[in-house]
Amino acid sequence: VLMLIGLCTYSTLSVAQEPCITELLFREQAKKDPALLLKRQEYDLQIARYIADHHKTTDKKNSIRIIPVVVHVIHESGSENISQKQILDQIRILNEIFGKKNSGLAVVPSAFQDRVADCNMEFRLATKDPKGNCTDGIVRIFSSLTNNANDEVKKLSSWDTERYLNFWVVKSIDANVSNKSTGTILGYAYYPVMAPAVA
Repeated sequence: VLMLIGLCTYSTLSVAQEPCITELLFREQAKKDPALLLKRQEYDLQIARYIADHHKTTDKKNSIRIIPVVVHVIHESGSENISQKQILDQIRILNEIFGKKNSGLAVVPSAFQDRVADCNMEFRLATKDPKGNCTDGIVRIFSSLTNNANDEVKKLSSWDTERYLNFWVVKSIDANVSNKSTGTILGYAYYPVMAPAVA
């Protein structure tokens, strides 16, 4: 069971050999559209400015940003049709990581220790859908596109990316998502400046 998400993860065999699939996707897109390099630099500067402007927040509790999440489970009634409990557990782990509360802090390489931070954000399953109706933040779609999935699954179900963080859970991800990738792709995402529109 795999997720097309905003985090880069790989099997333990490929971690040392491969760059993040997100970076590979960016490089491929930048070859087609060199203007993306400038857009990414501008985006990185905006982020750096935002961090600098908000670095000394006095009221941390009130500065926590809530990120509404919708999980689109694309399945064929197999193990990829994960339970609500599994989804909630993954959200919990995500919050621990972004809140600097995960057990993996002890093994962060020394070169990255000064980068570890509490991001002052909390991911929560959405309680309202785009039309204002109550929801549990989970959408289940029966489709064979769960096999060797790529961006096509996003056309099955996607919520407004300005208001929600969308995750797609699938059975397997197409190895051709990046033609430079080898091994198993467990998840991928795009930089905001290059994310394709979802029709």
